[in-house]
Parts: sequence; structure tokens; C-alpha cells
Amino acid sequence: MNKKKLVILTLIIVFLILEIIFPSVRNVSFYLLMLMLAIFFTLFFHEFGHVLGCWATKTKITKFIVLCFSIELSNQGYKLRLNRNLDWFGGMVQFSVGDDNDIDYIYQKGAIIALAGPLASVILCCISFIFSEMTPNLFFDSLSVMNLGVFGVTILPYYSSGVHSDGYQFVKLIKKDHYFQVIYLLSSYLSSNVEPKKWPEISWSDIQKIINNDDIGERLILASYIFYRSQFVDIDDSSSSLIFDETLDLEKMKGTDTSKQLYRAYCQSYYYIENTHVQSKNFFIDKLDLISKARVNYFMALTTEEKNKYLKEYDRILSKNKDEPMGFLIGEKQFNRKLHQQIEKI
Repeated sequence: MNKKKLVILTLIIVFLILEIIFPSVRNVSFYLLMLMLAIFFTLFFHEFGHVLGCWATKTKITKFIVLCFSIELSNQGYKLRLNRNLDWFGGMVQFSVGDDNDIDYIYQKGAIIALAGPLASVILCCISFIFSEMTPNLFFDSLSVMNLGVFGVTILPYYSSGVHSDGYQFVKLIKKDHYFQVIYLLSSYLSSNVEPKKWPEISWSDIQKIINNDDIGERLILASYIFYRSQFVDIDDSSSSLIFDETLDLEKMKGTDTSKQLYRAYCQSYYYIENTHVQSKNFFIDKLDLISKARVNYFMALTTEEKNKYLKEYDRILSKNKDEPMGFLIGEKQFNRKLHQQIEKI
């Protein structure tokens, strides 16, 4: 159990004990319950606004998260799951760009979906305020204030450390900011279920701008896009190599589990397809987990013919998962599992 979960569990236990010992605390429990419900509905309606935006633009939703609840699209349809990713604990709507070849329309849909969240918040704020005036109580008072706060925070255009507000996305897409459009397009395809061979090509000038901007979040998006697209499309090796060399920075990628997971996938696949430009092999291996180390060491011992054999298997597994949301990371896990079984036989 991690520290955050332990702290939350401890606070709940302490509060329950206080309720038993001090009956007056029960009034506090009621107020806390009303506040918690207000928080849930505030977050739910904001994210549901984005869902309505997706419906209005006929965009397929792949994931809907509010607090600890997650509805995810799989091959068997939508499934309710427990959200274990604290980075998305507040709420998130993920959607697929689909097979739409009209890039400008993708940007238009993105602007509508971004604006729909804050609009839902301000509408619920007005409704809550009306009910609060009719029947004053803590729930509606809290709901109106919280929704006003969420509207204000999300509608203001701001960007910080790879995270931007709905208002920022809306303004940038409406103004047709080319740099932001490129980043938005890359991240949209990465989170979609569109197979990489259908992903649009990104110009070298746009790639250089992202690299020169020195934003680790944007570099991660670029590296992810180039890596997965290069598995299915014939791309010049020297260009791909330069992108990875200038994009990946291990020291800056220690912040989140997602970054570390992506970085391990890059390193493993580098050795797998035998890119000779990777120089610091020991440096890379030292930073990987045990299974990843075994994978790298195993491939380093293979002949070129054996590597090519496994490359075909790697492509097959990635292709099999292409229709799953984030299917490429799922494919990586499956390939790791299969390779681990092979290593154990040696």
C-alpha cells in the first residue's frame, strides 16, 4: 500500500473512532458527506460536459474517469473499473479521433469538446444557485460555489509543465496556433484506436520545433508518436534515431510512472530492432526493471536472424492490440510476458 492510500485509510479510521467517542462529531460527518457529494457532482458534470461535446461531434469516447470510478472501452464494450491512477483522480475524458482524415475538423471537434466542460460547470452553477435560493442548504450552496470555481479555473487559458486548461486548448485551436495543433494531433492519435500506419506524417520542421522547445511532456508525446508509427511505416532510420536521441532525457522522465513505463518501452525496442546509434548500453540497462533488463540482455545475445524473428512477433502482437485504447502499451506488456517465458526456458 502506498503512502497516499495509507494516509487516507488512517484518516477514515480516526474519524470513525471520533464519531463513536464524541457523538457531536456526527454533525460534522453530515456536513462532510454533503461536501463530498457536492465535489463528486461538480467533477462528474464537468467531465460529462466533455462527454456531451464528444456526442455532439460524433466522437468515440474511450475512457471516462471521475474520482475512483472509470468507464473504459474494450473489445467487449464499455466496462466500469476502479481508477487506480491518482494522476487522473480528479476526472478525465479520453476520446478517439477515429478514421477522420479531415485534420481541420479534428481541431474543430477538439475546441468544442474542450469548451463543453466549463459550459457544463457554469450551467450547473446557475441551477444550483436557483435551488439554493429556493431551499437554502449546504449541498446546493457548496455545489454552486464549487461549480463556479471549476468554471473559473478551467475556462482561464493557462499552461504549466505539460498540463493545460480547457480554455487554453479552446483558444489555441480556435486561433489555429500551428505549434499547439501539432501537439494536439500527436496526442489525439496516441490516445485513439487508429492503427499507426494511418497516422499522418509530421514535417521535419515541426519535429525540430518540438525538440527545440525543451518541454519534456511535448517531447514524450513526439517520441511516442514516432516510435509507434515507425513500427508500421517505413521511416528513415537516421531521422528516427535523431528524434529519439534528442527527445528522451532519463533524468527528466523520473517524475511519473507513465513516463518511466514509456521510457522502458523505448529502450527495450531500441535493442530489439538493433539501432546502432544507441551508445550508452550500460547506462540504459542500469535504469530498467528486472524484466526489462532480462529482455535487453537476451536480445543483445541473439543473432540478427533471431532478432528479425522476434521483430515479426513483436509486430504481430502490436497489430493484434491495435483496436484497444492504449493498445501499444498492452502489446508491450504481452510481449514482455511471452519473452519472459522464453528466457525462463534457457
